Amino acid sequence: MLQRGRKGISQLGINVSGAPARLKPPTGLNARERALFVELINSTDVRHFRASDIPMLIAFVQSSLLSRKLARDPKKVADFEKATRTLALLSTRLRLNPHARADAKTIGRMQPPPDDSNMPWRREEGTVIGFGKHSDEEGD
Repeated sequence: MLQRGRKGISQLGINVSGAPARLKPPTGLNARERALFVELINSTDVRHFRASDIPMLIAFVQSSLLSRKLARDPKKVADFEKATRTLALLSTRLRLNPHARADAKTIGRMQPPPDDSNMPWRREEGTVIGFGKHSDEEGD
């Protein structure tokens, strides 16, 4: 049945917010890879990944699934280590781990300002930090 009147914004499929659309999983992924790809894309900000990141995202997803599979087989420890190393490298390149996401300057700005009450220019004349006034000045 046709709708009367003008179509609403939600029906037009137009992105009104200005944010880019989330990446779609490429064809050729199996069901597990597709599910992990979608989970990964949805767990980050919409602006985090670009279309040029898709090959590395596919490699990350496949490496993650392989690492999980190899973790259960004690005879394949060397293969597990290689897959996990690849996973760690890709997570850094894709800025998925906390170290790669944060800039040192940004972290510094997020720190609370230091308590400057113990700074030399804030001390009262004749006091030593943690001890109050000097003992020879108390009798005066």
